Formats: sequence, C-alpha cells, structure tokens
Amino acid sequence: MIKQGTYEWLEQRRGKFTASAVHQLMGKRGIGKTGETYIFEKVTEQLGVSLNPVVNYAMQHGIEYEPLAKQYYEIAFKTEVEEQPFLIADWCEDAGASPDGIVKGANKGIEIKCPYNPVIHTKHLMIKSGLDLMTQHPEYYYQVQMCMAVTGLPAWDFVSFHPEFTGWKRMIAIEIKRNDSDIELMKERIMEAVKIKNNIIKQIEL
Repeated sequence: MIKQGTYEWLEQRRGKFTASAVHQLMGKRGIGKTGETYIFEKVTEQLGVSLNPVVNYAMQHGIEYEPLAKQYYEIAFKTEVEEQPFLIADWCEDAGASPDGIVKGANKGIEIKCPYNPVIHTKHLMIKSGLDLMTQHPEYYYQVQMCMAVTGLPAWDFVSFHPEFTGWKRMIAIEIKRNDSDIELMKERIMEAVKIKNNIIKQIEL
C-alpha cells in the first residue's frame, strides 16, 4: 500500500480533485472564482508540474500529532483504525480521497484534526452534528462527505484532538451521516470541473 505523503502518493493524486480541497468547488452559486483557481491548479499538475504544498507550522503540528490522536481514538473506543491509501472514486477517475482511516467493524471512516491553536479545538467542542460542522467548517464537512462518496460508507467520525486538554475535552468524535443530496451536488460540480479541466488542456495543446 502506498503511504500518504510519499512521492508515489502525490503522483497518484496528480491532476485529481480530492476530498481535502473539494470544498473549493462548492460555492453557493456554482464553481465560481475559487473553483476556477482550483481547476487551473489541477490543469497545471496534469501538464506535469508539481505544485509543492505549503506546509506552515500549524499544518506540521497536525501531521505530527495525528498518530497520537489516532491511538487515543482507538483506546477510547476500543477499536482499530485501518490505514488507507489514496482511493480513486469509482464514479470518476479524476477524483479521489485519502481517508485518515477506516474504523474496523464500524462501517465508517475517520477524519482527524489536531489544531495547533487550542482556541480552535475549543470551538470544535461545540460541534454536535453535521449541520454544526457545515456551519463552522464547510471545508471539513465536504471533506468527510467526499470520503463517504468515494468509499460508499454511510457515516464518518469527525475527530478533533488537542493534548493539552484534559478528560473528555482532549478529544471529540462526532459522527457525521452521509448526505446523499449534498454528495450528488458535489459529484455534479466535480464532473463539471473535470470537463472544464479537459477543455483547458485541449486549448493549451492545440
């Protein structure tokens, strides 16, 4: 299995619309300018140019603490989280997701966030439902919905972990249900984005 974050993993994702950024296509009035920028990034990748991800200190913090958060989750729920590769959607070869894991025997996946700023984790403690997640972090909401769209699973745990908190406040795990209407709209936006991407490439290669 190709591990996430490796060169091979980045190559698998090249030119594809992924769960972590699909929210950029989900403007209220359509793909919009943000979506167009995202599409041009995918075009650039498909033309063979690697876009080096910008990793700031907060992002690096999240990467470093994710294994600890996963272990904490496994202990808290007496379960096992199975590592996943990049998964290509069976409904679109230009789209995919890299789940943080699939919860063994639970028919759901997991998305882990380890915010560097404890205030952000405090705000996450207020999330109790999919609607709350959509309101506070639409980017995370669409990320987990995309993971469900790719895997076919009916639910996903949104997890926020911060080691400096104590007791139950150290980690929350909120189950987000699959929303088929939002997934269908997301699929439509992705298919539209793929069409735009391919048309741009055709124009460039004329």
